Amino acid sequence: MTSDRRSVYPGALFFALQGVATLAWWALIAWSPAWRRWFAFGDDGASLWMFFPSDMLLWCAGSLAVAWGMWRRKPWAATLAWVLCGAIAASVLHAATLAMHARAGWSGVLLMVPALILTVFFAWHSTRAA
Repeated sequence: MTSDRRSVYPGALFFALQGVATLAWWALIAWSPAWRRWFAFGDDGASLWMFFPSDMLLWCAGSLAVAWGMWRRKPWAATLAWVLCGAIAASVLHAATLAMHARAGWSGVLLMVPALILTVFFAWHSTRAA
């Protein structure tokens, strides 16, 4: 592995894992009512489905696109990583607002906060490495 690849490998790996983890999380949500209730905003889990389209587009496809762009050293990868940061921050804010209102669903918010922090870190790192 060249030193050029070593500088982008951690970020590319993180974003690839984040995209795959998002898919896995939604698979569990789809197939396990108990899992849905654990993350739901005070209901049987139906409240989670409003996040599905944006999670698939932004968390999953966005993360995978950033991973591919970083790995291939595409000039747009760092910009897309920052767009992803904004999308994830909005998702966390939306979930936190719902959790405050419903007094439930905090486990999902707590799951998203480290993802947001790491997304910001690797977006920042990709800007510095570029």
